[in-house]
Amino acid sequence: MTARGVEVFFRDITRACTNAYKSLKIDTKHQRIGLGVLAAVLLVGGGYFGYRWYMDYRDRAAQVDFSSCSQLLQDVELSGAPEGWTQLEQQATRGYRAHSSSSYAPYFKVLESHALRGMGNQSAAIAAMHEAYNVVSSSNPLVGLLRLRLVLMQLDSDDESGRTQALEQLKAFASEKGAANRDGALFFLGRVYWSRGDIDQARDVWRELVELYPTDDEGASAWAREAAKVLAYLP
Repeated sequence: MTARGVEVFFRDITRACTNAYKSLKIDTKHQRIGLGVLAAVLLVGGGYFGYRWYMDYRDRAAQVDFSSCSQLLQDVELSGAPEGWTQLEQQATRGYRAHSSSSYAPYFKVLESHALRGMGNQSAAIAAMHEAYNVVSSSNPLVGLLRLRLVLMQLDSDDESGRTQALEQLKAFASEKGAANRDGALFFLGRVYWSRGDIDQARDVWRELVELYPTDDEGASAWAREAAKVLAYLP
C-alpha cells in the first residue's frame, strides 16, 4: 500500500467509525470510553499500515542499491580491473550499512565477500560471508547456499585449523537430514575425499547422494547428477 493509499484508507475508516459511533445513544461517560477505544484502534491500525508501508519502501530502496552493486560486479568481472574490486567492496559496504535492517542485508555482505576475495583478502572475505550467513533468515531459500559457500571458503583458506574445522562442519552438513542444500554438501564432501585419494569414501558418499536425491526428473539435484556421472566411471 502506498503512502497515499494509507492516507485514504485511514480517512475513510475514521469517517466510517465516527459516523457509526455518533449514531449510538449513550451517556457522556460511556462516550468518553468509546472515544478512547476508537482512538486506540486507529492508532494500532495506523501503526500497522504505516509499518508495512515503511517496510515496503525500505526494501524498494535496498533493491535499487543492490541492483547497482550487482551491475558493478558484472562490470568488474568483464573488465578485470583490480581497482574495480575495491570500488565494489566500498559500495557493498555502504549498501549494507544503509540497509542492514532490510531483507537485502545478507546479499550486500555476499557481494562484499566476493569483492574482498577478488582483492586477495581471503580472511576478510570469509568473515564477510560469515556475517551474511548470520543475518540471513532461516526461512530464506538461499540460506543453504550461503552455508555451503561459507564452508567451502573455509576449506580453501590458508588456516590449517580453520580447514580442519570446516571439514567437520561439512561432514555435519552432509549428514543433516532435511538440511537445505544437503545434496551440495554431500557432493563436495565426496570431492574432498577424492582429492585426498580416498576413492572408497568418495564413492560411498556419492552413492548416498544419488540414492537420496533424484537424478532423472524435472526437480533433479544437479549435484546428484554430477555424482552419478563420476560413479559411472568408477569400478
